[in-house]
Amino acid sequence: MPKRDAKHPPEYLLATDLDGTLVGCRQSLGTLNRVIKRHRSRILLVYITGRLFSSARRLVESDGLLTPDVLVSDVGTEIHVAPKFIRNAGWETKIGSTWNPAEIRSLFANVNNLIMQPIRPRFRLSYTTDSGNHKAVLAQLCEMKRELKLPVEIISSLGRIIDVLPEGAGKGPALRFVQKMRDVADHQVIVCGDSGNDYSMFVQGFRGIVVGNACPDFRRQLTGTEGGVHFASAHYAAGILEGLQNFGLFDG
Repeated sequence: MPKRDAKHPPEYLLATDLDGTLVGCRQSLGTLNRVIKRHRSRILLVYITGRLFSSARRLVESDGLLTPDVLVSDVGTEIHVAPKFIRNAGWETKIGSTWNPAEIRSLFANVNNLIMQPIRPRFRLSYTTDSGNHKAVLAQLCEMKRELKLPVEIISSLGRIIDVLPEGAGKGPALRFVQKMRDVADHQVIVCGDSGNDYSMFVQGFRGIVVGNACPDFRRQLTGTEGGVHFASAHYAAGILEGLQNFGLFDG
């Protein structure tokens, strides 16, 4: 397999979410892997996920994913660069200056139907709700953010998950950071996703691929988005391949 020369900018930056986007069908993942391998020297491969870093690494190994050049974890709050996947200190300095998780936990502790998940990433507070109360809880948190001028991002996904991140964090801003770090132009970036926490990648002006199994609310959010979004018919990795072929990157 030809390896990409890290000293030179790639022709394309392919950034994809994992669960529900790249991962979901082993057969189509194998097909996409084979195609990417043939063009690996041209592509900077970025995985960008809501998973914890350790969980994402296990998924890469267990599901036979290609090793990425960059792994962005925790909804865009940690950037890990191959080959050693050391966290990028510059990104954490950028997003961490106003982050006060203890204050946010205290403020949100009495919000009804908001349940904190038992994980403790450095730059993320993760909550769940039941689907029936999700919109009301999300609206309450957003109102608290406005009234109290909280320096946070509130990100909804899958109709039940709410992540609270430092202001300026998220998958889209993290990808912008990687893009500039690797000297890649906007027209060379292609993003892939299926749900709400991917939204910030699709409003950066990049080309995008929404896989066929994406959440209906996410598809509606992106209607009319600038930058060129391909709404795939195929699901999971097959949808990514469909989109890449649609954009003319390669013919399979």
